[in-house]
Amino acid sequence: MERAPKTLRKLMPIIEDPNNEENPYQCDSTPILLYLKDRYLQSSMPLFPSSSSERRQSVIDMCLRLDSELGLYARRLTYVQLLKEKTSAISILLGEKFPWAYNHDDIRSRLISPFVACFMISRYRLHRIRDEHIREKTERILLEIADHLRTNEYLVGQQFSAADLTFCSLIKPLTNVPFFSDNPRFQIIFDYHERIRQKYDPKYPDIDNFVEKLAAEYRTRVRKNKNSSINRVKAFIQQYNFVGHFFFLDHGNGCEQNIRTG
Repeated sequence: MERAPKTLRKLMPIIEDPNNEENPYQCDSTPILLYLKDRYLQSSMPLFPSSSSERRQSVIDMCLRLDSELGLYARRLTYVQLLKEKTSAISILLGEKFPWAYNHDDIRSRLISPFVACFMISRYRLHRIRDEHIREKTERILLEIADHLRTNEYLVGQQFSAADLTFCSLIKPLTNVPFFSDNPRFQIIFDYHERIRQKYDPKYPDIDNFVEKLAAEYRTRVRKNKNSSINRVKAFIQQYNFVGHFFFLDHGNGCEQNIRTG
């Protein structure tokens, strides 16, 4: 981000190719995959079919659609879930400049997190999730793919492709949103995600990032102590915290209720 030219439209992710002196920076997921395919022809696992131009275009179209729709929806829903469960973890976004921000229990993290949350709510329009029917749009995409996976092993054709890679990357955040991850209608989606990760992800099974691990630890702790009267009081207070009161509850019980699943 710092080295890339200011004129470059910076869409995450960004890569820098030291072997390309004329145009070393590439950004956005699908264009990066296409660039790597054309630039580095020798690959043990081609992500775009070479035998059929029609199927190759189908993979590209699927990737672009997932990037522009599912990726945006899943990110917004996951941010809301995280703000609801563990607002102090949001401080990690400042970790590069302030090392203490990686410790969500640090008093500075607790103090700064509501302000970071306010920025995220504004930046990603989290308070508009219900009005923009983000959950319903996400459901439609997932149900369409779930129906496809009932009779197919992969999203396009009979082999792993960039479409599978893209989908599994974008669906990963929704494993932390109970409305989707605990819903039997989407079980085939998450079974497929697990199967693809296990077979093709070199980091498997350690695939959770720091924030996801924090959220998982929090849920485990809540389930373990859910019958405690003290924890019930804490949970009640958390429902009416700064972020929830001023940004969720005052907008017609919007995005928080829209993803609440118990």
